[in-house]
Amino acid sequence: MSKALPGVLSEIAEVTDVNTALMIANVMGGGRAHIPPYASDDHWLTELVGLEKAKVICGYFRIITSDGRAVGIVIDVPLAKAWKRTSDTKRIDKGLLQGKTYDVIAREVGVSRMTVLRRSKKLRQMEQKPPDAQLDLFTH
Repeated sequence: MSKALPGVLSEIAEVTDVNTALMIANVMGGGRAHIPPYASDDHWLTELVGLEKAKVICGYFRIITSDGRAVGIVIDVPLAKAWKRTSDTKRIDKGLLQGKTYDVIAREVGVSRMTVLRRSKKLRQMEQKPPDAQLDLFTH
């Protein structure tokens, strides 16, 4: 699932988890972030994701120079809005297929009830379209 995350968020998700990558995207997305060579208690990363996960992330991005010094890096943190929207849509669809109420799905996914209602309406409309509603590009 993390492969769909953009840029370094995918890498962070691989070494930690998707939720950690999304937390970083929510706070630092669209900007640059310094990843130190070693995690410390007073760094933004540690405060955000906890010491253990910060250690893993720092270790992953740590660079050892030719003279043996450990240095951190600055990363461009992408926004994960498109990924979150796709993920939310899949979770809404799953909830609807399971017969859950709009309110329950909205709470579980973290979206408004109206978002679930709109998605449900869109799915119903898609089911009502005839299968050949779209012209075949290669028949003409």
